[in-house]
Amino acid sequence: MEERILKEGIYTGIQLSKYIINKCTNDRQPISNLQLQKILFNLQKYFIINYDKKLITDDFEAWPYGPVIREVYAEYCSYGSMTINEKYNHISINSSIRSKIDPIISRLRKRQPWDLVEDTHRPGGAWDTIYKNGAGNKKIIPVCLIKEKEN
Repeated sequence: MEERILKEGIYTGIQLSKYIINKCTNDRQPISNLQLQKILFNLQKYFIINYDKKLITDDFEAWPYGPVIREVYAEYCSYGSMTINEKYNHISINSSIRSKIDPIISRLRKRQPWDLVEDTHRPGGAWDTIYKNGAGNKKIIPVCLIKEKEN
């Protein structure tokens, strides 16, 4: 049963972002676009490492402040460093997936944005390997590299 659910549990960055934003807003702990990107990356990393599969269909790119899903950034960049206080209707995330991601979201949203950035900038990590002091700016971070370097 678990394996079947995980096969079905692939979401776009925007779908998962709406769920995360709803959860954080409803819990009265709204997050910024920067925090959202780092939460998304950590959720992707968790699924790649623990289930050998992507949770999010979109690719992450190596941007100056860490891994970014371009479409999600474009959707929420107008907020700048302010919190995103949106509420969305009809966001459907499988309950098995929610039980895995909710604790990660709750833990990471309490961290300062720049601490989350520092985590993704770890020397030798997936972002660092691609970004290479700017030479790899906005290049895709391959899933195999996330599994190898973030494990």
